[in-house]
Amino acid sequence: MKDLKVRVISSLFLLLYLWFFLWLDSLLLTCVALVPIVIATFYEVNGSISLDRVGAMSFINAYLVVGFSAILFVKQLYGAKVLFVLVLIAVVADSFAYAFGRFFRGPKLCPSISPSKTISGFLGGVSMAWIIGYFAYMDLVPQGFFKHDLIAITIFVAAAVIGDLVESMMKRSLDLKDFGCVVPGHGGMFDRLDSTLLVTTACLVSRWFEL
Repeated sequence: MKDLKVRVISSLFLLLYLWFFLWLDSLLLTCVALVPIVIATFYEVNGSISLDRVGAMSFINAYLVVGFSAILFVKQLYGAKVLFVLVLIAVVADSFAYAFGRFFRGPKLCPSISPSKTISGFLGGVSMAWIIGYFAYMDLVPQGFFKHDLIAITIFVAAAVIGDLVESMMKRSLDLKDFGCVVPGHGGMFDRLDSTLLVTTACLVSRWFEL
């Protein structure tokens, strides 16, 4: 119960920070608001990986650079509402996967990658992210932004799940539980942003291919 309270308080703080970041109009202020998160993420990630694992360090840093660039580009090119929907999908997928997994438990999804993830958590996270993401998308994203709305939403939900699994695979291969501890109850910043980084990247790719 204590861990849950800490997790909730941390989540509320992150939501307030996100709200502040989303509605900044100035590119300069947006970059300034993003800088602490970027620095904290790179610092914790690189502090968690020993220098003898140069390949892993290079891959993860490249992953972070692309992901954070995607967040900034999406906000500046398409606006705060589009970015909000993408972040919402990522957060809902992660939060409901955690909640459903804790409540229903059951068989593990992929114990070789993440021993804590369950099939019930996966199904709960995916279904809730799709439902909530669909209504948020239809309400906030301009009509015609994507040619095929349902395909776009499905891609974003899939990216959220894959982003979480990829980060778990990274930690597993490096024998790490978390990439840091800057967010009490959640681990490091990368542990919180793993899905968001890939979802925003998926948005840019989808727009590039005019889906």
